[in-house]
Amino acid sequence: MLETRCREKLLKLQAEMIKTNINDFYIYQFDSGWKLVLAGSFDFNFCYYHDIEIEFIEVSFISCPVSLFKIDTIRLATEEERKSISQLSRGYNEGIAFCLEHVAFNNTFYIVAKGIDYKLQRVYYLPKRTKPPWSSAAHSRSPATSLSTCESSE
Repeated sequence: MLETRCREKLLKLQAEMIKTNINDFYIYQFDSGWKLVLAGSFDFNFCYYHDIEIEFIEVSFISCPVSLFKIDTIRLATEEERKSISQLSRGYNEGIAFCLEHVAFNNTFYIVAKGIDYKLQRVYYLPKRTKPPWSSAAHSRSPATSLSTCESSE
């Protein structure tokens, strides 16, 4: 039952990723096994915003980069992949095994968790802004932001 709900949610998530061309991700938040959030964007533009958050709930195993990475597919792991994860994790893999992969780059990553959810919304990292700095006609810059780095000058 739970796996069926996750499969349905993954189909919707996959459709959104394809429609919005989101395939660049990084670990945005990790709360000691309870919650892992991946932030995603279509262009590695994580200096200013991300477009999607994928939340894995009650995480028991992670095998993915901690820096930026590309994926174009999120699916449930196959039986063979679950056996490999069990061997690799030495049994620390309670839950549903999710497979994150990028077919063209031949990359495959795994996250085992009790559930998954996602939010499709643009989240800006700049304080008190509703639009990125380059969206104004004059392309003016405030002293607190720089277009060449992701850091604040405060």
